[in-house]
Parts: sequence; C-alpha cells; structure tokens
Amino acid sequence: MFVRRARCRSSARFLIELLIRLRVSNMDHAFSQCARSIFAVLVATIVGARSQSTQSSFSPHDRPDWLAGNARWPARIDTVEGARALVISNGLVSRRIDLALGGSTTALDDSRTHASHVRAVCPAARLRIAGRDLRCGGVIARGGSASLDRAFLPALAELAVDPEALVLTAVEHGTPRERIPWKRTRHASKFAVWPPRGVRVTLTFATRDGDRDIPAGLRVDVDYELYDDVPVFGKRVRIRNTGRASSFVIDRISTEELAVVPDASWVEAREGVPLPVPARLHVESEYAMGGMSPTNANRFGVRWLPDPAFETQVDYLRKTPCLLEVGPEKDMLRVVEPGASLTAPMAFTVVLDSEDRTRRSLTMARAYEVLAPWSTENPLMMHVRHADDASVSSAIEQAHDVGFELVLLTFGSGFDIEDRSTANLQRWKRLADRAHERGVQLGGYTLLSSRKLAREEDLCVHPETGKPGGQTHGYCPALASKWGLAYFETLRRFVDATGFDAIEHDGPYPGDLDATSRPPLQHGASDSRYVQWTLSADFYRWCRTRGVYVNAPDWYFLVGASKTGMGYRETNWSLERSRQVLHARQNIYDGTILKRPSMGWMFVPLTEYHGGGAAATVEPLSEHLDHYAAMLAANLGAGVQACYRGPRLYDTPKTRELVRSYVQWFLEYRDILEAPIVHEASRRADGRDIDWLLHAEPRSPTTQAMLCVYRPGQEGVAVVRNVVVDLRYAGFGPGDLVEVLTPIGEPRRLEVDAKRRVTLQIEIAQGEPMTWVAFRRPG
Repeated sequence: MFVRRARCRSSARFLIELLIRLRVSNMDHAFSQCARSIFAVLVATIVGARSQSTQSSFSPHDRPDWLAGNARWPARIDTVEGARALVISNGLVSRRIDLALGGSTTALDDSRTHASHVRAVCPAARLRIAGRDLRCGGVIARGGSASLDRAFLPALAELAVDPEALVLTAVEHGTPRERIPWKRTRHASKFAVWPPRGVRVTLTFATRDGDRDIPAGLRVDVDYELYDDVPVFGKRVRIRNTGRASSFVIDRISTEELAVVPDASWVEAREGVPLPVPARLHVESEYAMGGMSPTNANRFGVRWLPDPAFETQVDYLRKTPCLLEVGPEKDMLRVVEPGASLTAPMAFTVVLDSEDRTRRSLTMARAYEVLAPWSTENPLMMHVRHADDASVSSAIEQAHDVGFELVLLTFGSGFDIEDRSTANLQRWKRLADRAHERGVQLGGYTLLSSRKLAREEDLCVHPETGKPGGQTHGYCPALASKWGLAYFETLRRFVDATGFDAIEHDGPYPGDLDATSRPPLQHGASDSRYVQWTLSADFYRWCRTRGVYVNAPDWYFLVGASKTGMGYRETNWSLERSRQVLHARQNIYDGTILKRPSMGWMFVPLTEYHGGGAAATVEPLSEHLDHYAAMLAANLGAGVQACYRGPRLYDTPKTRELVRSYVQWFLEYRDILEAPIVHEASRRADGRDIDWLLHAEPRSPTTQAMLCVYRPGQEGVAVVRNVVVDLRYAGFGPGDLVEVLTPIGEPRRLEVDAKRRVTLQIEIAQGEPMTWVAFRRPG
C-alpha cells in the first residue's frame, strides 16, 4: 500500500508541474483548456484510489454517541498547510476555509460518520450592489462540481481565482458574538449559556485596486461560528461603508452559498413529485416568518436550487436541488451611509448524523438550546378570561396560591394594550406591581395579522390586485405605514410604563408583500418583505432585552420569541371532554418531534370554547376533576405549558389541592420534564391501550430520564402493563445499574440489558390519569 500511495503522490506532482509548463507556454488556448480538464480528471482518479485504500479505517462507531452522554465537544480553530487554510471543528463536525481560494469553504464534514457534504467551491458570500453581483472570494471553475479533493486545490487556486471577486484582506479569530442581549427573568434550562460558547473566524473582504465600479469604502465581514458540544455552524455577513463621502445601496445579500452533495440520483423530475433535497443538513435563517414549522417559516430565506455548473449530475436537465443559498429572496434595498453598516440575517447549518427521526429531533432540541436559549423558558400560565380589576387580582392570587408563574390577559378579555391613555397605563402598572409582589408575572394579548384596519392605506396592498386583502390571513397591516410604526411604539411604551412581563402576539407578520411605497423605509413590493420582517424582528429582540416573554404563533425563535403553538385544531376543543384529552396527548407527541416541550403551547379551555355545550366544558371545575386532572397530567407530564383559559384555576378547596399537587410535582421534576422527548422510546396515544412519553437528559446530575404513562381512557379501573424502556439517550449502557423511583414504594435498582433497556411493571392506580417513573444514576 505504501508503494501505491507513493506513486499517487509522485504522479500528482508530475501532473502539476506539467500543467504549469503548459500554462506558461504559448500553446493554443483550446489545447490548454483541454489539458487542464485532463489534469483535473487524472488527479481526481488518483486521489480517489488513495481514498478507497484508506476508507476501511473509518468507522461511525469509533467515538461515544454525543447525544447519549455528557462528554464535552469544545470548538477549536486550526491553521493548516502553511496558513493556506483554516479548519474549525469540535469533534462532531468540521469546516475547512481555504484562504488561498479567497476564503471559500472547501469541506464541510461530519466527523461522526465521516460524511463529506461539500462537492464544489463557492464564494464566502455574495451581494448585489446597483445591479452588479459581487462575490467574496471564490473561483471561476469548480473542478467538475461533483467532488472536491485537496490535491486539486493548490492548482485550482493558481489557475482559477475569480479576478472580479472582492479580495480577502484580513482574518480574525474570536468567540461567538451575542446576537441579542438576553435578560433572564424566569426559569430556563440550566444548560442554557448565552452568548454561546465556541469559536469564530471573521474574514474581511475589500474592493480590488482600480475597480471603479465598486464603492471604494466597501468592506464585507463574514463571520463563521462553530459552537461547543453541538454540530451547528453559524454564519453572519456585515456590510460596512468605510468611505467618507458617499453612500451606496445594497440590493441583496446571500449569507451562505454551498454546493452540497445531493441525497439522491434521480434521472428525471415528474410533475407532482418533488426532487429530494439533502436531508443531512438542516438549515435555518433568522429571516423566518409565516409558519409554525421551521420548513414553512424558512421558505423566504433558505433555498435549495439546481446547480447548472454541476454538469455530471445524474438528472439530465440538471435540476437536482443541491445548491444551497441562504438570504432574503427579494430585494433589501438598504442604503449604507459613510461610517455605517448593515448586517444580513444570520444563517445556521445543523449537520445531522442520521435521517432517523428521533436523532434529528434530539439534535434540534440541543441546537435550539444553544441558538435560542430563551426558548427553554416555560412559565406555567393562566389565560384570565376577564380584564376587570377584581378578575385580574383574583387570578393573580390563585396563580400564586397553586404555583402558576404567569397570568396573561387573553383574547376577548377586554384588555386593550393599544390604549395609550395615562389612566390605562397607570392601572396596568398597579396590577403588574401587585402580581410581582406575589411572585407572579403579568402579560397581555395583542392582534396584528388578520386584522382589517379602518384606513385602507394602512393595510398591505397585494401586488397582483393592487388592493388590500387576499393575503396570508386575509388582511395584514402594513408595518412600514404610519399605523404600523405607531403600533410597535405603542407596545414598547406600554411595556416600559407598566412593567408587563409577557406579550402574546397573535398573527405575527407572516411575510405578506406590500406594493405601496412607504418612504423612508420602503420602496414598494420588492423590499417590503425585508422591511416588515426587520420591524418585527427588532421588536422581538427588544422584548428579549427587557426579559419580556413572547408567545407568537410563528417561528420567530431565532430573533427573540419564546414559544409558538404546539399544533392543534381549535374546533377540537368543542368535542366531548374525553376526546379532548386524547387529542391533546396526540398533539403533544406530534408537536414535540419538531420542538422542545418548552417551545410549544397547548390549550385547556376551562370555559366553553367553539361550542360543544356542557359535554365539552370543564366549568364548574369541581364537577369535572377527573378531566381537569387528565389535562394537567397530559401537559405537565410532557413538560408542556398550556393556556388554561378561564376565570379561575380552582373553585373549591378540593380543586385547589388537585392543581397544587400537579404543579408541585412538576416543579420538583421540572428539569427532566422539560427535557426533550425520545419519540422512538415513547408510544403515541391511540385510546386503545396505555401510551407514554420518555424524557431523557444524559447531562443531568440528578434525574436522567422520566417516563410518564397514561391510561387509554378516563374510566377509573387500575391498569397494569409491562413496559420496556430504552435508556440509551439517558446515558445508560449495557450492564449499568439504574435507580428507579415511582410515586409509591422505595427506590430500587435494575441492571440495564445489552440493548440498553429495562423492563418495568407499570401500574396506573384506580382513579388516576397517569403514573410516572424516574431514572437516576445510583449514588
């Protein structure tokens, strides 16, 4: 094998020397181009053979499972190949940035599976100024666009560096920047650290000497971040105007562009059957809106495009979606004045080591703990039904009494956050102060999208009809209008004046276009989406700096929101109570596949909601304690907070004790109950037999797993079943001892079997809706 490798290296050197001679000779240009192509093919063949000879030493099982233990994976920066390149890595993933190629990414690898995700060279960033596309570094040729081999990179840098690209002028090492100041005013994950730990590399690009078509003061800073302990890269682009005389307009910015290895080799596309996009890279942008799932919300900022330069792809029309582009898809049209700067929405790439649904879910739970730790805030909240002083004061007292942490003035309560009168502000400050004295936070509801304003000029105008209406939610206020600007200012003024702790922002800006010119912020439809998203994002960031909790039925987590809907159909709450319980547990199981338990709210309508009459209603609470207990158990056992909407949390001492007992149990085990749910080790509710949820947190110093088991219906008979519990994601291995704790009896120890499982006999006592089992390391 040594002889074979030596021959490969010798052949590569010979070919490089030959190509250099061809380049400096006066031979025909066409022949020179042909020689270069032959060179690329030969080098790829030689190095490919070398790679095959060493591939057998790779194993995806040569390191501990990062999701099933408490090992640390610190990020680092290495300078390699005589300072020609940088590698940022953390033992889980790595990214190679070739400085000799103008700062281009030439490798993005999964260190766990040894998978390579980049197949060709792309620029570090791309922007458009006055209609001209500018690349930050990069090369013209991509070496075939099917794969990148390091043996080819020196020749590529020599021959094909883009002469029109912005030039790399500086490299700085540092730590991740704080995107938003996070004021912590409530319980959050003890593993949440802000700003994130990790490393950062900043590349600075400038104009080439003599290029008079580009503003001389243009500077572009590209931040690459990698975070400790998670397979997540962050990327930020900032445009600076270092000139003294003139401004310039940025049309668009692409923060990320990667030529990605395709997932599948489909020969052709067929109508109604979308071509698959790469599944091992999950990409999100701060520029997300108009959806309660990351895929829907990121449709305006994350695009998988065909790559025409990928000439050897299997699809004959070259439409394989394998070119990743991240950035606003429409114009930004932002003026950058001398001495000012503009930062584009940040992009995040999560490298998944499997297409398994559970591993993907657990990976994203860790990612959001790092990227948006405020999403681990999870206050127990009551939605009080009436906004008069007596009702609010009573709700505050009851919340304090049973352990609820937030009282929120719900929709339809009569609460008006837009009343700017001094009397209104003083009244709500008095009530907020009263809540704070009792250790309770106070918040309120406000409606934005789906709202038809009295003045049509304050509404978004549909570009196709030239009229308001026909938007995502019917009508949408124009946020760049005088009304829109005044609306956000009113919310800020209210929070500052009253000390409110939470806002439920119903119908956040969903991404609707507005065809109206609204100077000085908005030119028209082309930049309206970016302008309106910016106004929304700035408000949520402002809330985060004040410690204001934001409920918003949209995926605004990366810019400051804390919670979105778990996912349910509102009219289902008009069904009979037993069916509401079943739907709730199904909704929670499904919703937590994409979200941590703390990231989605559920609903418990204590009073009638969408009809249904007495059969659908919990009030009077004392007459339906079995249902109330089942709803408390379903939500708190999942680590999920619901909107308990009604005039009160209890009506009798017995009801009070019921609520208090569940809340006290939740608070005792809060850390593990708010931990991610292991779906492959859980059973979705179907009403035919017991169902259960398994929470796991291998990093916990106390309880590493919690199993919550539910009876199939509300009948009161005892239920006994054997359940096999998979504890691998709780950090237990074959032969380990685990301490098992239940609501009754003394703790006992069991041995974990070869498949990392234990078998338990589960008993749900007569009259109880659920039971639980905690798992701990002995000692």
